[in-house]
Amino acid sequence: MKYSFVLILLILSVSVLSAQVLTCRQIQETTSASGDSPHNGQSVTVQGIVTGIRYYTGSTASNYGFYISDPEGGPWSGLFVYNTQNSPLVGDKVQLTGSITEYYNFTELTSLTSYQVLSQGNPLPAPTVVTSGTLSFPATAEQYE
Repeated sequence: MKYSFVLILLILSVSVLSAQVLTCRQIQETTSASGDSPHNGQSVTVQGIVTGIRYYTGSTASNYGFYISDPEGGPWSGLFVYNTQNSPLVGDKVQLTGSITEYYNFTELTSLTSYQVLSQGNPLPAPTVVTSGTLSFPATAEQYE
């Protein structure tokens, strides 16, 4: 009995330590007609470079968050983090754990349970030029939300 308990604890420890860290692209990219993330409603861990801070999402100053991106940029590579407790800097590489939520058809990471700055002063991804003439919803627009 004692050895079974130790084995169960070891298995649980290994599974917690090996939790998959996702990219923004893995969270965002979808073939669903709704445009919803395949991780909607799930708790995820993601890493990204902070590309924008203090973006307001509502009618009061207490509704804000920041954006992260995969280092290489491109389609599906950005994610909005709805969070008022942390104040990252542009260029911070962060690892976050929270819930994926679809809010008015925008994918957000909310209810953070973990926030860690891994490094600072990282280069930002190259911007992607997107013209309104190339966008149609949801076929091409969703990948640049």
